[in-house]
Amino acid sequence: MKGEQFYNWISASHKIFETFEDRKEVYIYCLRWVDEYFEKGRFTFTEDMKNNLLESVSKLYIKDKDVENFLKLEYRRFIVNISKNNNKLAFAYAPYLMFWNVRRFEEYFKVDKNFNLVKYFDKLNEYIRGFNTVFKILRGRHILDDDVDEKSIKILLGELNQILKNLSPLNQNEYIMAIKILHIIAPYYFPLLDNPIIEALNRVVDVGKDEEGYLRYIKFIKDFLTNYYFECKRLENEFNLPIIKLLDEALYVRYSMDLVRHLR
Repeated sequence: MKGEQFYNWISASHKIFETFEDRKEVYIYCLRWVDEYFEKGRFTFTEDMKNNLLESVSKLYIKDKDVENFLKLEYRRFIVNISKNNNKLAFAYAPYLMFWNVRRFEEYFKVDKNFNLVKYFDKLNEYIRGFNTVFKILRGRHILDDDVDEKSIKILLGELNQILKNLSPLNQNEYIMAIKILHIIAPYYFPLLDNPIIEALNRVVDVGKDEEGYLRYIKFIKDFLTNYYFECKRLENEFNLPIIKLLDEALYVRYSMDLVRHLR
């Protein structure tokens, strides 16, 4: 793929994503809140933000209709409580996990209709508080300009996964959720993943749902994007988003987005 083709692919995918994806604001909010938390120790949660998130809940597509009412009611209850917890990092990125890992939360509500999101993220905040020093270091890194810190990434991802597994009512590995947390903390350094993308990319790189598989994926993405270094910087400046996020949108549109449902 030539540089111009790469640029056009990412740009066109971003426009498709922006047109059809109702959850796009959630990422922008959480990105801003995480930035504010690391700058000031708290983040600003306005009435408009609250109302926009509540509206997004009403538009959220839930596959399992048996849990839809329970889940949406709890999502709304959590959103109303964000302002009371705006000094906690986990609450800064919680809506991103809730909206962009919604299928996982559906599974949680299937086994526990009384699943409490405020308690869940409060415990998560306590368990990961000790990672803040490492997070601050990683936030300054860029996948194009910095080496892949294999040892730190492997330890961090493993520990995050174990914490999330212990908090989960399913008691299963939570690598996808752990990767989302790493990305929203250091959005220029940690690539995103979801299950359809993993299945598609496994044709070219062994992306396993574990630390080693994610390390292979980071190296693959770094090598791929380095081929288009100047295009990546141009895209980041143009859209004011990490190239990792823009690439994820392109892969999401190709492998994960249900365009048929959006066109109904």
